[in-house]
Amino acid sequence: MFLFGYFTGLGYIDIKTLTKEHFEEDGTGRIWIKKRRVKTGVLSRIPLLPIAKLILDKYSGEDKLLPIQDPADVNKYLKDIAILCKIDKRITFHTGRHTFASTVTLSNNISLEVVSKMLGHTNTRMTSHYAKLVDKCIAEQMDNLEDMYTGQY
Repeated sequence: MFLFGYFTGLGYIDIKTLTKEHFEEDGTGRIWIKKRRVKTGVLSRIPLLPIAKLILDKYSGEDKLLPIQDPADVNKYLKDIAILCKIDKRITFHTGRHTFASTVTLSNNISLEVVSKMLGHTNTRMTSHYAKLVDKCIAEQMDNLEDMYTGQY
């Protein structure tokens, strides 16, 4: 379910309360999640990426649309996975939502306004935090590139 959040931008409670009624197919065959966020009541409109669709398909026929455990348990498992993978960063379920905003969308030239709508933010000011993280990452990577070239000339 962490990966589903990673590829949709949905938070824990929004995934937990997701039902078949929140999915809509448009005239081109694209499947959308259209759901009001539990936290804000703001409508999120998210085109379903293929990986998220595969996760949904994996659990089709189950009692719940997506089986999700208690958030404390999920976060404990994510911590254990991070340790096993030698990831020196605190990872929680909400990290997936952040990653969707920064890495999946903004880093791939999806506009701030579009990301804001998908995340169900009330305004782009809330979303601009993620853009600052992307800018920081760009700056760090360019510093590394600059260091690589320094001294070669």
